[in-house]
Amino acid sequence: MPKTRVIRSWHRSMRPNLPRYVQVVRAKGKDYLYFRRHGQRWPLPDYPTSPEFQKTYLELLGKTDPDPAPRRIVGSVAALIRNYRSSDGFLSLKQETQRDYGRMLDIFASIDHYPRARCAGGTFAS
Repeated sequence: MPKTRVIRSWHRSMRPNLPRYVQVVRAKGKDYLYFRRHGQRWPLPDYPTSPEFQKTYLELLGKTDPDPAPRRIVGSVAALIRNYRSSDGFLSLKQETQRDYGRMLDIFASIDHYPRARCAGGTFAS
């Protein structure tokens, strides 16, 4: 009887669909499944279709908190933007101008967690 060979595809599009928060890690020539959420990782049983996997996945999904609210850091760029958007100066602008300014402020979303002091120029007003 000839040996059957399992062909593993390295193309992501050909991998089976896994539930949300499940990550595949290849180590020691084997694929390991992990449940990852909020920076934590728990091992899962090997077969996503097995009842043990389903039970463990649902337990971990229920055990982890829903997506936490974003952190609000006082004195950060995000705090400055939030304060400006709620200020009388911003709210007195025309709706179109608010939209355009808001679009420009959204560009700073990638640095919004930085403290105000780390931003070059120091021209931000609180």
